[in-house]
Amino acid sequence: MTFEFLKKRSFWVSTARYLVAAFLFNLPFVYARHEINMRVAEINLDYLVLVLLYIVAGRFLAGVGFFLVYVVEILKVFDKIYFFTQEDLAYAVRFAFQVQTGTLIGGVSAALLFCALFTYLWLKVLPGRDGVRLGLWAAAPSAVLMVLLLGVDTLKGYNPITRSGGQRWGTHLVGETFYRTSMYIVASLRYDPPPGTPIPSASDVLRPLKGDNRYAKLNIVQVLVESMGLQLNAGEGTREFAMFHSPEILQRYRLTEGSVPFDGPTVPGQLRELCGLQLGVRVDASVAAQSERCLPRQLRSLGYDTEAIHGYTGSMFHRSIWYRDFGFQKSVFLEQMKDTPGMHVCEGAFEGICDADIAQMIHKQLLASRKHPLFVHWMTLNSHLPVEEEGAPEYSCPTGYAEDVCNQLGYVHVALESIAKIAADPTIPPTTFVIVGDHAPPYIEGEKRNLYDQANVPYLLLQPKSASEAAGGSGSLEMPHQKNGVLRP
Repeated sequence: MTFEFLKKRSFWVSTARYLVAAFLFNLPFVYARHEINMRVAEINLDYLVLVLLYIVAGRFLAGVGFFLVYVVEILKVFDKIYFFTQEDLAYAVRFAFQVQTGTLIGGVSAALLFCALFTYLWLKVLPGRDGVRLGLWAAAPSAVLMVLLLGVDTLKGYNPITRSGGQRWGTHLVGETFYRTSMYIVASLRYDPPPGTPIPSASDVLRPLKGDNRYAKLNIVQVLVESMGLQLNAGEGTREFAMFHSPEILQRYRLTEGSVPFDGPTVPGQLRELCGLQLGVRVDASVAAQSERCLPRQLRSLGYDTEAIHGYTGSMFHRSIWYRDFGFQKSVFLEQMKDTPGMHVCEGAFEGICDADIAQMIHKQLLASRKHPLFVHWMTLNSHLPVEEEGAPEYSCPTGYAEDVCNQLGYVHVALESIAKIAADPTIPPTTFVIVGDHAPPYIEGEKRNLYDQANVPYLLLQPKSASEAAGGSGSLEMPHQKNGVLRP
């Protein structure tokens, strides 16, 4: 074998181009992951595999492969931003077409354009093909460097073959995307959700033992406020719940503020509060089988009427199905409310009934004469990112907060204010209110995410006082006190 090609400048230019193609095109995702504090490998093995595919099979197959890898990379960043696991994201993709058409088309178009642009640039970087043998020799330095980096990972305690093992320091250098994510997608098609793991919730105080009738006098309103995160600016976090410190409310309620951990997007947040379990987005028969420990069934056994309300369509994440399976006697969605007098549709990522209108509906239900106490579970909607900018509620933000952050806080404020108005009404019967966030706002930019705790959400609990307690006495209704509350600063 002759190695005359080593003397040619064109060979070394090809070598350099293969190095760039194998190691530098992961940089946009390295930057994005660092922005959202996502610990991942800095080098993606997939790009070296694509270089070899180009050498052996040509430009078309390699280009298609690169485009698909970039799509998967974007999805991995997306699942981190929105607190999905990869299995949950693979399941949730089927609901994408229920997002507002403009938002969906804009987001998908931008992502595909980004992938197409970088596919074009990657193909431009690649040298011309000059036979498989010369191509493999030119790519050999890239392969050797990748092996050395894998060796460093092995020395650090990480097994790059099984993708397992601890890290003695830092994070591993080399990872891969396409194969592993493809396996997640395949697994999601036959995915059986694991049994729920107990997790603290703001609603732990509501969980009665079967046959316990201490709740007989109390209505319960459980509100999950969409994307209400725990602000790290202590002053702003305190101001968020300031409206509940009015004399009208403090005279009638014991007030507890705290925080609870969250793990996942909205549906896991709902299941955390309904069941005290850590579960995923997919709610099927195996999850519904655990519903005996969830509030709707427990409270129904005590004679409660149970109702779930959400301003968007009931088909989203199959809420109309699992609400029923979990023991809600009545479920109300956009389909039932859109033609009801007094109900208006608000724009946003999900076009649905305005939160303030739903609050008024709940207010009327509490005032209505009824034979049984009422348990209402309300998942709000309008503060879901991206929020509607035109006509956003006015909200006094601190200096330096971005406009979209202020707009989102404004929508959260509207939901909280509407609940405070209900609680302050002296004519409603004794009612316990649990108000809690589902997850932190899923901002893309690091400086916006850093305004919020990425592991905990705030809650507020209003427990009605007895007549003697409200008058300054020591008596109280039989409502257990919140345990392990984490007081907000």
